Parts: sequence; C-alpha cells; structure tokens
Amino acid sequence: MRYKKISVIGDVMLDKWIYGDNEKKSAEAPINIFETKHVEDSLGGAGNLCLNLKSLGIKFKFFSEIGNDKNGLKILENLKKNKISHNIVKLKKTTTLKKR
Repeated sequence: MRYKKISVIGDVMLDKWIYGDNEKKSAEAPINIFETKHVEDSLGGAGNLCLNLKSLGIKFKFFSEIGNDKNGLKILENLKKNKISHNIVKLKKTTTLKKR
C-alpha cells in the first residue's frame, strides 16, 4: 500500500490549563476566590490535531504561524518535546492563548 504525504495547515494556539480550588469567599464582596495550585501548557487548535495524528502513528508535516512572544516560544518547546515535524513562521502578532 502506498502512503500519501499529509500536511497539516492551521492555526495553533497555546492551551493553558489552570488547576486550583474555589473554596474561599471574599471578605469585601460576595464572590469566591480562586487559588491556583498547578498550571500546564499544551498545544491547542491545529496543534492538538498534530498530537492526535502522532498518537495514531501517522506521519505528517505541520505548517502554522505564531507570534514572536513568550507563548509562541512555549508552543515551539511543546512541538519539539512531542517531536512534531513543523514549519512555523514567527510574525509580529500575539500568539493565541486559551485559558481553561
């Protein structure tokens, strides 16, 4: 069977997962106070698709763009850590960040 070459072209974002507790009440207002315990960064958007393809053993090349900022560097680190073949262009923009 002959395999096709796959290119993934899409928007990558940094997913920031914030874990903590929401048990305290504010003394000044009727609101809860969230206490952060742990923060994790992961690939989101087309980056998450790449993680899924890699877990299935499918070979591909990833094309996207990021901002020339701290979150863009975290995306590059994540791509390298997960050994995802990529061609990323750095632009003068803000990298998309999604907090969860």
